[in-house]
Amino acid sequence: MVFLAVKTIHDQEWTGGFRGKFTCKPTKPQDGWTVTLDFGTPIQKFEIWCAKASPDSGSRIVVRPTNGFANKVLTPGKTLECVFVVRGSKSSIKAQLSGEKAGGNTGGTGGTGPVTNPPGRPDVKSKGKYDYCELLKKSILFYEAQRSGKLPSNKRLSWRGDSAMGDRGHNGEDLTGGWYDAGDHVKFGLPMAWSATVLLWGLIDYKDAYTKCGQYEWMLASVKWPLDWFIKAHPSANELYVQVGDGYADHGFWGPPEKMNMARPSFKITPGNPGSDVAGEYAAAMAAGYIAFKDVDAGYAGNLLRHAKEIFNFADKHRGKYQIEGRVPAKDFYNSQSIEDDLAWAAAWLYRATNDKNYLNKAMSMAGGEAGWGFSWDEQWAGLNVCSGLF
Repeated sequence: MVFLAVKTIHDQEWTGGFRGKFTCKPTKPQDGWTVTLDFGTPIQKFEIWCAKASPDSGSRIVVRPTNGFANKVLTPGKTLECVFVVRGSKSSIKAQLSGEKAGGNTGGTGGTGPVTNPPGRPDVKSKGKYDYCELLKKSILFYEAQRSGKLPSNKRLSWRGDSAMGDRGHNGEDLTGGWYDAGDHVKFGLPMAWSATVLLWGLIDYKDAYTKCGQYEWMLASVKWPLDWFIKAHPSANELYVQVGDGYADHGFWGPPEKMNMARPSFKITPGNPGSDVAGEYAAAMAAGYIAFKDVDAGYAGNLLRHAKEIFNFADKHRGKYQIEGRVPAKDFYNSQSIEDDLAWAAAWLYRATNDKNYLNKAMSMAGGEAGWGFSWDEQWAGLNVCSGLF
């Protein structure tokens, strides 16, 4: 075993808990590693997203990555960085990392893993006439109400339960998760992806505000919910699931999603049935997700970026509207007017994520200077113009 020093810090704290981070720069290749954290005194709860922890309480916590984590393999010149949250009083931390010389698999997928809500903490209130921290909290809570699939054990809405656990693709792919749409229970990919991108945009550009309001971890958990689903929905390079559920049958059901019993067909786009509009929105969301998560979970972020690039290439090469050429039954619900704005929007976000000017040139070649009548799931020109100004 090779033992390496690990640096730990406290970068945020609140009553009853704190957030910390450990980093390590390996001097030798490591295939598999273990970090032992000694808090000196027992803690109530330990949560981490870059690896698995055992146990999740006590004074000593052992952290290890599993095969689904891209950071399982450490290489010289690359820094391992893991953020964790502790419920308990602030204490000194001693850490030790151990690993074995690399010799196995050097890849990794950056798997999605289950979404776990951050531990509860006292609310932070804004100073001034209006409590904007409360506004952020309630906004995030709205999207928690829209969650489909298996809900975390520490969900904040007691009246919501697991739902649509049978959602599957044409070949049995697991399509559970994601967000329901508005007040119904169809998973429409176009508005889901656009909403995720816009929420991520705010998180990226105003991270400090989320942090000051104590909502940063909540927001990460919120946007990870649809991002995980987009990964599931993209089983191969030129195959993308963009809808689960029948809008007409769904609108004929008046009840909670936990009690749905109608058939929930899934719909996908392929080279023979393209949908550049909805695929562009997926690519934009996943590129924005990469930016938001790259300093939190590099493996997960890298997986998002890989999917974003593949989906964009698919959308750009095989062009068409998803409700026409793609034959997805969404015309009466989310009818797409064009594909150029979605492709340009995706290219702009990929440029911001990668700094590859080929994406910027692609975005500008399709922009055409349109002012845009507004900014919505069906109209990206206004958002693209703002992004272009920022770039």
